[in-house]
Amino acid sequence: MKPTWPIKKLGEVADLQNGYAFKSSDYIKHSNTLNFRMSNIRPNGTADINYNPKYLPDTYAEKYKEYTLRDGDIVIAMTDMASDPKILGLPTIVKTEGKKLLLNQRVGKFININEEEIFIPYLRYYLSTSLIKKYYKSLGGGGLQINISKQNVLSVKIPLPGIEEQKRIVKKLEKILAKIEETKKLQQEQLKEMELLKQSILHQAFEGE
Repeated sequence: MKPTWPIKKLGEVADLQNGYAFKSSDYIKHSNTLNFRMSNIRPNGTADINYNPKYLPDTYAEKYKEYTLRDGDIVIAMTDMASDPKILGLPTIVKTEGKKLLLNQRVGKFININEEEIFIPYLRYYLSTSLIKKYYKSLGGGGLQINISKQNVLSVKIPLPGIEEQKRIVKKLEKILAKIEETKKLQQEQLKEMELLKQSILHQAFEGE
């Protein structure tokens, strides 16, 4: 971060909408409408709507349309386990996969984002840093669960270089992260090969050549 970059509170460039408290009795066996819950925000920062899905009646898509999530929306987890928080304050970008998604309580959706001042992917990456995670954890209250409020989320201070600089930073980050994922994939493939080799050696040792 350069000292010349202006710094603003997140609440100066965006707002946050809380989700609705859908009840377990609202759930049905299957539909095209899903309740987007905290558990759909995975610890690696991705959104997985197919993780333990909870379906709502399709009529809810209209009834609770003010809680609709769309492709590209950015959401954030506002509750986690106090003993081992993995997703508290973690943002992700929504992918609907053609489904109707409704925002559940304790998940916040960023709204009224001033896109002349902040690039959404830049916002996501900045909120994903360990510094911000520690900040949100320090503000959280609760017993077995740790909770942060709308005010807590929007109180974070964020450096705001120009939009083009933000886009440059995001492009650089995505290039580095892609290389990391490629390396992880290669390592996993090598581990599989090593396991196959191990099993072959064991087979030969105990079964004979």
